[in-house]
Amino acid sequence: MFRLMPGLCFCTTLVASSFHVSSPRGPLGRDRVVRLSAAPVVMCDARKTSKKDDIIDNTEDESELDRLQAGWFDLINGRAFDGSQVSRLATPEDFIGVVGHLPLIAESLRTAFTGQLSTTGYELCAASTLVTALAHLKMTLDTPRDFQAPRLAEYRSVYEFSAIYLVPFAWLQWRVTAAFPEELAVADPLMSALFTAVTIYGVAYALYGKGLLDRVNNDPAYDGVLRPSSESYQKQAQLYLTGNIAINGLACLFIPFAWTLTVRGTGWWDRVQALHPNQAAFLGLSLLVATVGDVSGNFLLRLKEFNIVKSQPLIVVMGILSNVWLLLFPEIVFNILYTAGISEVGFYWE
Repeated sequence: MFRLMPGLCFCTTLVASSFHVSSPRGPLGRDRVVRLSAAPVVMCDARKTSKKDDIIDNTEDESELDRLQAGWFDLINGRAFDGSQVSRLATPEDFIGVVGHLPLIAESLRTAFTGQLSTTGYELCAASTLVTALAHLKMTLDTPRDFQAPRLAEYRSVYEFSAIYLVPFAWLQWRVTAAFPEELAVADPLMSALFTAVTIYGVAYALYGKGLLDRVNNDPAYDGVLRPSSESYQKQAQLYLTGNIAINGLACLFIPFAWTLTVRGTGWWDRVQALHPNQAAFLGLSLLVATVGDVSGNFLLRLKEFNIVKSQPLIVVMGILSNVWLLLFPEIVFNILYTAGISEVGFYWE
């Protein structure tokens, strides 16, 4: 199972980055109607039309491949960004969101090619991940909550979830290194409980949200805060929540490791590394992949929120390209070079 972890993490982060591009509703309570695509699409106001909206609506007869090809052509022809909006990223939290990618990407590539876990590198990644979590918390506080949209389906709750999600990942990145202070192992139960709660919540609430969206549009007795919406909106929201189920469901694969480390301690982890020389690097790379997927997904969401990228197909293309090169490539390299020094499941009992 753990030999498949990098590939699984790639698939989920690719899905998540695409889904995070566009929230089913904007953060200010505006009802949005969207066209279902390979991922949630650029949103338009259901209560008023414009020339731009007509252009979006005219793409309904296009296939997903046609829309992705259009996004690719926009990218290579220099029509990707609205430069007038870039200044909106000139905030400390957005700067951190961009810079926070760098140590994660660099360390994942180094791990993939060397097959070794660098204590200094992973300590830097853990610190970067924690600071990025604080940046996402700042985004949360600055973004109004849309109470007509389900959680995990609007900007504020996505930033909030990411801020919490990154904390136990930062802990695990540090915990797997030899430099982790044994005195801090007392916090393992708390961090494992937080990790378990946040990942299971990401699955459970997404499942609940899918049912809730079905109720609000099909149950006449429903009298909650959500409003009925168009069929295209319902399909997009369902797809978005499915993405959360996928990424958080597979993130749950880290739960057994977190609790085994909590119960059996550092001695067990040292013994596993002695028996399987590449196990620490393999698990570390998997943690980095999951973290990069979350950080890049939220950055794409930010680009969508500020309308810096001009079209939804273009953002999906950017998400696919970034995930392929930043996540899939190092995983392929590592699995080709270093699978001999890995235990899939048996290391739990060693």
